[in-house]
Amino acid sequence: MTEVGGTWTYEDLNHWLENPGSFVRGTSMSFAGLRKDPDRINVIAYLASQSPNAPPFPEPLPAAAPTKRPKLRLRARKKLQLPQKKALSMLPLLLWKTLLRP
Repeated sequence: MTEVGGTWTYEDLNHWLENPGSFVRGTSMSFAGLRKDPDRINVIAYLASQSPNAPPFPEPLPAAAPTKRPKLRLRARKKLQLPQKKALSMLPLLLWKTLLRP
């Protein structure tokens, strides 16, 4: 951790809280990090509230413009029209294909 040095920003702290091992290589700490954004935000806000000279929080990023999703076209299924006698004669074959087939 001493190799990082300097003044830590909120962004640095966020990256370190997310994955300490990738932010500071060679650390022997067993802390795996906080993967969820709200958890990291809460820790950073708490630390800032406990520091008398904490820098102001950065401005939030502008909201992304909503993107239009393409409409999906569903194809209508064609109903198979079979004469009733033929449908009944095919029943054993259909049962074999669906239930008894290995």
